[in-house]
Amino acid sequence: MSATAPSPASVDALTRLPNWPRRLSAEQAAAYLGVSVTRFLDDVDRGVWPPAQRDGARRLWDRRLIDAKVDERSGLSQPPADIEEYLDRLDGPRDGRARQGT
Repeated sequence: MSATAPSPASVDALTRLPNWPRRLSAEQAAAYLGVSVTRFLDDVDRGVWPPAQRDGARRLWDRRLIDAKVDERSGLSQPPADIEEYLDRLDGPRDGRARQGT
């Protein structure tokens, strides 16, 4: 795992994407937040950002969980304690349940 900032070319390529990937590598997540990889990983260890999810040997961060933390930190929203409920509100249930109120 690299502890350096992403290369300017890779950051530039990402910032031109119309939408960032849903699951981000540490380098992508750091670029998404505008910080170095070292800072991002230190902040993850301190609980500032959500922990990674394992996909085989890869560690990936859910962009929506990062967005939820940014919203929480900025005071824009207070996500519920149940993150599944929060994600259901964002894009509907993922387990076949019907949305409440619909």
